[in-house]
Amino acid sequence: MKTSNKILLGFVIFAITLQTTCFVIADNYSRVHNTKSNPLAPLKEFTLDESFSNLKITNHARVTVKSSEQSKVSIIGYKDTTTVIYNVQIKNDTCFVSISANENVSPNQFITIDVSDLKNIDIAKNSNVSIQGNYHSLNVLNRGGRLDMNNSFKINKLSLQSSENAKNFIHHSDSLELSLDQSEAFIRNINKTLDLKMTNSKITIQQSPLNQINIEKDNSSKVNLY
Repeated sequence: MKTSNKILLGFVIFAITLQTTCFVIADNYSRVHNTKSNPLAPLKEFTLDESFSNLKITNHARVTVKSSEQSKVSIIGYKDTTTVIYNVQIKNDTCFVSISANENVSPNQFITIDVSDLKNIDIAKNSNVSIQGNYHSLNVLNRGGRLDMNNSFKINKLSLQSSENAKNFIHHSDSLELSLDQSEAFIRNINKTLDLKMTNSKITIQQSPLNQINIEKDNSSKVNLY
């Protein structure tokens, strides 16, 4: 390649890189600026008069679940938001959380549900669910979403089935029964027992003084124990 062509090619690559960098900086600035000028605020709040023990969450929802003596709902978003995208319906002991049809999912609109006696949670693909509070036992089905049970969560017994490239982050459980199928899990502070079944999955276990651990896995699954 001629020297002049090399110089021209180098200039083109530099220009493209510079332009891309400018777009990223402008986009980040726009996001920060919009958040400061239009802060998040409660859009809708209401109590749930009917009790339920099951929670079913549909695609793309962003949900925080809290243990509480009173069941209620709070939807958060930008102050000038005109449309609340979440629907909440209770039927046959199940609370259904869904997003309105034909609505774009806002990255800054999410829902918090306080519930008094939750037993089962069903998480759909691409949903983000955070669970907070103290629980005696929970059964969770994660079908391709992200599940966070971190520092503000504690449970005696957790049973989790995970599939469809779901991701799970679990802290503070006495006993954990975990089934992973094409999924990932990061767990820590599991204090007593861990029963684990894995198919084409990955798990990382940290700071867990287990008394008993049982693992069934195929050759494609990986266990990292620290």
